[in-house]
Amino acid sequence: MTPEDSQPQTELALAPFRSGSFSVRQAEASADRAAIHALNHRIFVEELGQYRPDGSGQHVDKFDAKNRYFLAENESGLIGMVAVHGEAPFSFADRLPAHATVASLAERPLEVRLLAVTPEHRGGRVAAALFLAVHRWAVANGFDALFISGVDEQLPLYRRLGFEALGPAVAQGRCRFTAMRLPLRQAPAAARATVEAILERPVSFLPGPPERGIEPLPQAWHRPLYHRSAAFLASFEELRARLGGLLQCDQTALFAGSGTLANDAIAASFRQVCAEGPGWVLSSGEFGDRLAELARRAGQAVVVLRSDWGKSWTMDQLQRAWRVRGRPAWIWATQIETSTGVLHPTDELVQWAREHEVPVAIDAISAVGAVPPPTQADWLSTVSGKCLGGLAGVAVVGVSQRIADRLRPGHAPASLDLAAALQTHGPRHTFPHLELLDLQRRLQFDPPTEARYLALAALGARVRTGLRALGCKVIAEEARAAPCVTSFLPPARYSADAYRLHAAAGGFALAGHSPYLQSRGWLQIATMGRISVDQVEALLAHLAAA
Repeated sequence: MTPEDSQPQTELALAPFRSGSFSVRQAEASADRAAIHALNHRIFVEELGQYRPDGSGQHVDKFDAKNRYFLAENESGLIGMVAVHGEAPFSFADRLPAHATVASLAERPLEVRLLAVTPEHRGGRVAAALFLAVHRWAVANGFDALFISGVDEQLPLYRRLGFEALGPAVAQGRCRFTAMRLPLRQAPAAARATVEAILERPVSFLPGPPERGIEPLPQAWHRPLYHRSAAFLASFEELRARLGGLLQCDQTALFAGSGTLANDAIAASFRQVCAEGPGWVLSSGEFGDRLAELARRAGQAVVVLRSDWGKSWTMDQLQRAWRVRGRPAWIWATQIETSTGVLHPTDELVQWAREHEVPVAIDAISAVGAVPPPTQADWLSTVSGKCLGGLAGVAVVGVSQRIADRLRPGHAPASLDLAAALQTHGPRHTFPHLELLDLQRRLQFDPPTEARYLALAALGARVRTGLRALGCKVIAEEARAAPCVTSFLPPARYSADAYRLHAAAGGFALAGHSPYLQSRGWLQIATMGRISVDQVEALLAHLAAA
């Protein structure tokens, strides 16, 4: 049986649908042809150089008579299209390895061709919506596999949609193409779910919750797990031990809550183990100032050693304060100042404080998982829902042995009693099981490694380079820039809200909602979660189209 013989007698048309700011429909026979041929010319002649220009500004595909076209449109017109056909000959057949034939790969193949998205709308959402249209139409009309010739730059997207490469890439014009197949009978639901997840949810460049991809939580996790059960206690203690190794602290306490709760527990313990007199908070941004506020609320006298927002405090500054003010009772600083995207020299701070026998606490909430933690800090706080990539809700405090030995239960509010949390097997109070199991799995299968630190550093550098090329002002100095969060001022001709909303229209969520960002007209791009190079490039391309 040939593909022509197996065509259904009555073809089912695609029902139009909408995704965010654009809609998708099946093209009409003649009314849409001029716009289709113009987009073909723009992408495949002018941009990719697959065909020679003839001066018409139109490119008619060789399979135009048998193609079915699906169009993505917004209020300004056509922004993307894709064509399909199920009749031999197929262009992907020329890119198959010598041993493979179309007949051996599928009974009813459907070739996907001419995927074209205008540059300002690239980034996954338009392409995903067009793929969803193809998928729905192909399944409804009885095809059993999709075939596509994937250009190199789009291979990550096609693989994410479920396509598999059938052979090596073949050069044509300025591009290289790889023949790929997606079997529809084996896994149509998985491919459809992947696309729908892309369409329904923006890529999160927020500094929490982190981008997690589309990986669902195991169904078994949705059954309640009693926080006093043996299974829960075993998971809790295994996670505690793993985090202790990651934080390089002698003992670790887990709390159900936010990073603020972890820091409140640290502040509440200062009075028990530190000398009388004021402590020092090193601040160059919003979260350094918050540490000072938490210490004051815990009844501590505080001296704030300030640096300008976007700058880092320095060891020279610390030593000058020592000469003028004498020994502090304790020192507290952020490793990464999330509000500005500055990475502070906390390794030097901890070493200096140890040499001078001053207890030192490090807020590493936005740092753990992105950079190695400083060694031998007396207190170190972090959370599950930042660079560790987990669900928000687990607050972590690591302490040195010299601090743990001096802490006694009963000297802080029950929910902040660090000593009691350190000394209790399992949680002291009700603890969320989903957040626990998720973080345990993250650290087991995707732990922070040197390779991950290097990859995050490269990703952050690409964000900053790209923003500067767009005319944005990056707030942090390059030598002290954090790898996982970048604060920036949009180009002068844009307000922060307009720039953020433009990003959102392309399916990218940027941070700009917090008062400390709004008051300065800043935005943030965070790469704390499962953010790929492709997603960063897509975001930068979309911003360039503003």
